[in-house]
Amino acid sequence: MVEFSFLNPNSKLFNQVILSFEYTSDGSTLITATVNAVQLYRYAGSAGVVALLSEIGCAIFVLVVTILEVIKIVRLRLNYFKELWNVIQWVTIMLFYVAVGLYTMRCLWTVWVVEDLMNNPGQ
Repeated sequence: MVEFSFLNPNSKLFNQVILSFEYTSDGSTLITATVNAVQLYRYAGSAGVVALLSEIGCAIFVLVVTILEVIKIVRLRLNYFKELWNVIQWVTIMLFYVAVGLYTMRCLWTVWVVEDLMNNPGQ
């Protein structure tokens, strides 16, 4: 098995190549090649700007919905949680914040790993 990764600086894509050589019982060789292209730099180019603006718009929308739901909770108190749709709305809001946290951790981890690779070439 041969595995290697490389960066194409023109497209800012990281490429992962896995070559597998398997020898069968009849003496033949099965060769499998897998190539994956990964864009680790999320906001590169004009498509990155569109993605960033879309994510900011989504975050603002969910923040406004969160504020409106908190106002409803303050106004209705415990009666707010008697309706199923209010509970579902609150669970959805919490899942959004969990997803944002995980996405942020992924972005930070990617930056740390890429910086480590650039600072320690050949290791």
